[in-house]
Amino acid sequence: MTDSQKLDLLLDKVFLIDTKVDSLDSRVDSFESKLNSLENKVDSLESKVDSLESRVSLLEHNMESLKSEVIKTNLLLENETNRNIKIIAEGHLDLSRKLDESIKFSTEIKARQETHEIYINRHERMLSAL
Repeated sequence: MTDSQKLDLLLDKVFLIDTKVDSLDSRVDSFESKLNSLENKVDSLESKVDSLESRVSLLEHNMESLKSEVIKTNLLLENETNRNIKIIAEGHLDLSRKLDESIKFSTEIKARQETHEIYINRHERMLSAL
């Protein structure tokens, strides 16, 4: 093999290596582009997670506030409203007893009045007959 052939063979190998390096460069560029795209997506995802964390924090704060209000409402119901309802119910019970007594008394008066009307009618007949 002559020097010229060796040189041609060497140049062919260099050309092949150069082609492979170019192919490798393009693949690395493609990989870098995909990596940049992935980084952008991760950044976007991180910002969305941060936003979500702040919303969850606000929601937790609102839940604590709501829990506090519910406790206050329950205490108000137990301490004031239920007590006031009992007082009103006791007052209505007294009114109911008084109404029952008044109805009984009214019934007795009506019965006496009917008896008196009967006596008056009888006496009027007797006086008319005279």
